[in-house]
Order: sequence, then C-alpha cells, then structure tokens
Amino acid sequence: MHEVVLKILFFIFRILFQLIMQIVVESIIDYLPKKFFGYPFNEKDDELIEGKIYLLKKEPWFEPYKIYTLEMSQRKSIRKLFVKLEMLEIQSNEEKRNEFLYELERRLFDLNPNGIRNRKTSPN
Repeated sequence: MHEVVLKILFFIFRILFQLIMQIVVESIIDYLPKKFFGYPFNEKDDELIEGKIYLLKKEPWFEPYKIYTLEMSQRKSIRKLFVKLEMLEIQSNEEKRNEFLYELERRLFDLNPNGIRNRKTSPN
C-alpha cells in the first residue's frame, strides 16, 4: 500500500520537476540571444516608442527632427529616453519640452556636455 502511494508521489514530483526545468530552460534559451545579440528586451516598448514618435511627428516644434525618426527608434539611449518620456508634460510645458529636445539632440548627435577631454595615454 505504501509503495503505491510513494510511487504516485514520486511520479507527481517528477512531472512537476520536468515542468519547472522546461520553463527554466526555455526562459534561458529565450533570454541569452536577447542579451548577447542585442535584441530589444521588451517588445512592448517597441509599440510604445513608435506611438510616441508618431505623436511627436504631429507636433510643429518636432519638425526638424522628423528625418531622424528611424535612427531614434533604433538607438538604445534614445529608446530609453522615449520610454521615460511623459507626453502630456512635453506637449503642455515648454520648459520640459526644451529639456527633452536638448537631451534628444545630445543623444542623437552624441554631444558631450562636458566638452572635449584629452585622454591620458601611456608613454609607449
């Protein structure tokens, strides 16, 4: 009697263990290519970023940046800026808009806010 109950329990534990291991292995296999080959971590962010770029394209003050929208959607630092962007603040508050445009320009054109630095090199 006890042997039958133990066999059933071991069978259930084995199935649970296999399911857990399958989930862990699938998540690792899904995560590693994204980590090492640079795929975007959140596909949801793509829709969010595209939506924000679409809304910005309609704004008259965004006119000079329209030609850079493809690059904006691809560059990681600018994508992070768009994810954090609050559209209502940018559209209504001119000061926030200017801060956003300055930061966008800096990231888009790789402007160093500290100016050019001379790197120290070895005497070789």
